Amino acid sequence: MYGIVQIKGHQYKVEAGDIIDVDKLDANLDDTVDFDQVLFTGGSNPRVGAPTVDGAKVVAKVIRQARDRKIIVLRRSPGKYRKKNGHRTHYTALMITEVHNGAGDVTKADAKKAKAPKKKTETKKAAPKKTEAKAAPKKAKTAPAKSATIEPDDLTKVEGIGPKIAGILNESGIFTWADLGAAKIQDLRDILEAAGPRYKSKNPGSWAKQARMAAKGEWDKLKAWQDEHDHGIEKK
Repeated sequence: MYGIVQIKGHQYKVEAGDIIDVDKLDANLDDTVDFDQVLFTGGSNPRVGAPTVDGAKVVAKVIRQARDRKIIVLRRSPGKYRKKNGHRTHYTALMITEVHNGAGDVTKADAKKAKAPKKKTETKKAAPKKTEAKAAPKKAKTAPAKSATIEPDDLTKVEGIGPKIAGILNESGIFTWADLGAAKIQDLRDILEAAGPRYKSKNPGSWAKQARMAAKGEWDKLKAWQDEHDHGIEKK
């Protein structure tokens, strides 16, 4: 079952288990929020709102409060003036946990994720039912753990990153060594530039490489690499 919900003037098609980004909400991490502006619910018993569906609601959990990438706004008038501004939009990431159609039907994220693995095991091979029963609960237990609060890694283990830069990266959605290892160098430069001229001169060219070593637990290799380099440049 899915629903069309209106959040802060924007409409979203959501199902239980979906993750969406919306305009910043006044809520804390892990808070549960309800949205009753449901315009339509689909599925076996579709309901159309007039303008909203009576009793229908969408329940979501706040999993991240962050800022989007920097947008450059340039205003100019030939021969008169030129003005350049930067803007980063605040947003809230939500995980949809429940969809209620107002008629007694409820779809929850856990139930949806538990059903998905069963279809894959049945279509690939006609395995005994005992093996299917064991495989499905394992995936059902591990899936909700992904929606739990992210445990941030100590990004200061990477040479060139101090506590303040680590906080700037966290605000941009980079919390773990895996996140940093997957980041593009130009994206990291944009983040530093948006943070102010004090950080613009920093060189993030080697941060992703160091973070990938940390993510794999290759601490001896990382230390050896840092001893041979100074701020990402090989020592002579």
